[in-house]
Amino acid sequence: MLSAMPVQESSEKQEEPTRGNHGNISFQASAISAFLVLFSFMLVLLGVEYANLYSSHDNLSNYKGSGVVYPPVVLLISGLCMLCMGLGGLTLGITAVLLNVKSKGFTIFVLSLQGVFGIFTLAAMMFGTWAFEAKLYSSNPSVVKFEMMCMLYMIANGTALLSGQFCLTLHFYKQDFKKEPTEAFSNAVLRGLVVFYSFLVLLKGCSEMAIAVLMREASVPVTTAAPFFVSRRDLVLADGVFTMLLGLYGIVVGAAGLFQQKALFVVLHIFSFVFQLALYDLAQYGDFPVGVLSTQLLKFSLKLQGVETACWTAAVLLIPAYFAAMMDDPSVL
Repeated sequence: MLSAMPVQESSEKQEEPTRGNHGNISFQASAISAFLVLFSFMLVLLGVEYANLYSSHDNLSNYKGSGVVYPPVVLLISGLCMLCMGLGGLTLGITAVLLNVKSKGFTIFVLSLQGVFGIFTLAAMMFGTWAFEAKLYSSNPSVVKFEMMCMLYMIANGTALLSGQFCLTLHFYKQDFKKEPTEAFSNAVLRGLVVFYSFLVLLKGCSEMAIAVLMREASVPVTTAAPFFVSRRDLVLADGVFTMLLGLYGIVVGAAGLFQQKALFVVLHIFSFVFQLALYDLAQYGDFPVGVLSTQLLKFSLKLQGVETACWTAAVLLIPAYFAAMMDDPSVL
């Protein structure tokens, strides 16, 4: 006679994966770390570039600058600040992904570093440089307008990269060292971040449109004045219009709290990134008329500008997509 045998629960029952700082690193933490590594690597590239440019003998011999030269030492320090910020973020992200090692104290230190160095770099490089140039050419209204548009362009890009890395590090900290990691940012904060970074996209687009219009009004076919190396101003105008519309779309999504926009939002911003690289790095930088790039310095600057454009563009377009995706589904990103 068969007797009912009690069914024993398997001791090998698998536990559901957890989030936060329990067990293996979660998908959410991996996404944060991946974006943090990306933004930090871009800062390392830009930091090395500026440190090399402004540590040359010619620049250091006149490190204080003059009435017609912005102090090279300020730009050198800004480059070193970006390098330090990038290395700190890289260390956080890589050790978290590869070693699952996270330190609360070191994370707070990196956050503090990013805050102080980021504010200095934004003030010295994004504001100071172009304000100095505008004052230098104050007798020429057309040049002043051009320099102010350059400043707006760099403020949009620089703020997106510097503050974006800070926000990602803050999210990294809240994800791993707070009791409620999935509520690291409230919905209201996420909507505000989407609006803020979309406004930077709008500002970038408006400055590009203005540059193209100013060049047309002045009958200037090309320019080699950084940060704009323009050989086809119509392409800059087209890129500015598209970027402006993308920024307006992001502002509407964030302000109205429109959900279920993640896929469209991300696809549009990735397309815009590829579109802008095509219109700048590919369609223009290799198509300057013969004789325009008359010196080796200009040719070298053009190559560097291609790297800069890729970094700035990636930062200003990817960070609003990140927060829009998180606003749409906090449990995934």
